Amino acid sequence: SLFSTIGALRTMPVLINNLRTRPFIDNICYPPDTTWGHGATGFWVQMFILSKFPELIDTAFIVLRKRPLIFLHWYHHVTVLLYCWN
Repeated sequence: SLFSTIGALRTMPVLINNLRTRPFIDNICYPPDTTWGHGATGFWVQMFILSKFPELIDTAFIVLRKRPLIFLHWYHHVTVLLYCWN
């Protein structure tokens, strides 16, 4: 989608720079506000996180209609929640 493409274009330069200039463990373990929380990059990371709410609502409607969810759907939501709300 256009949203994902713009978000990737705005965050990839920072990610590549961080991976080239910082140890890998720092990229994984440092608090996000030290690397992702500023300017356009911080904005697009926040938009990504906020975009997960409509996805959860969509899934809630599937569950309320008693339609089956495949394991991949459950796995996706669990991992995204862990990633976004850490």
